Amino acid sequence: MHQKKSIKMPHLFVMLIIIMLVSAATYAIPTGVCDRVVNEAGKSVIDPNSYHAVPKMPVTFM
Repeated sequence: MHQKKSIKMPHLFVMLIIIMLVSAATYAIPTGVCDRVVNEAGKSVIDPNSYHAVPKMPVTFM
């Protein structure tokens, strides 16, 4: 007979380290946005020449 495989959760410390790395990445990765324009087909698309930086809003550990 087939037994159901249970989903095994990662250890708590592994999950905490991942959360800390993601929040630290908000300090390292540059922030920016692109403007959207409507093309001939009526779809909203990103203008590739409109990238500009915006102020950082990093996530805190607390």
